[in-house]
Amino acid sequence: FLKQIATFEWGKSWATNDAVATLFATRMPATLTVMVPILILDTLLSIPIAIGVAYVRGSLTDRSLMVVTTVALSISFLVYIIVGQYLFGFQLGWFPVQGWSDSTWTNLTTFVPLPVMLAVMVGISPQTRLYRTFFLDELGHDYVRTARAKGLVESTVLFKHVLRNAMIPILT
Repeated sequence: FLKQIATFEWGKSWATNDAVATLFATRMPATLTVMVPILILDTLLSIPIAIGVAYVRGSLTDRSLMVVTTVALSISFLVYIIVGQYLFGFQLGWFPVQGWSDSTWTNLTTFVPLPVMLAVMVGISPQTRLYRTFFLDELGHDYVRTARAKGLVESTVLFKHVLRNAMIPILT
């Protein structure tokens, strides 16, 4: 069993009778073309939102955004897909609902934007809530209080101290 895992000999698919390694190899480029932008955009959009909300902890903005993210998390991803395809694909005609080509550029500009947009819209909520907890944890440490007591500008405290240390679990 371990030899099969190490040598990528995973047997044959029960559905198609093709080699599982071949199925992975043929579908991996399309999966990565969609998933890499989602991962990057989720992270790049969630970090500034989370640090901003953590900074104004307890305010109306913080509470409102936490309510919105909780509501967004309570709706199934499938609902977002169906509504997004119906609205942006069928009603507005902005994006194709299905398709794929051999050209990476065509895929990135034509077929990838809709699934990436929908996944980022859904993914920002849990990421923001998670990153907010990381930032709040760092804001409560003694070194932050010491940096403020030294008279450092708040932006320096946030971006040099808090963000740097909160990025460890985020990047991990």
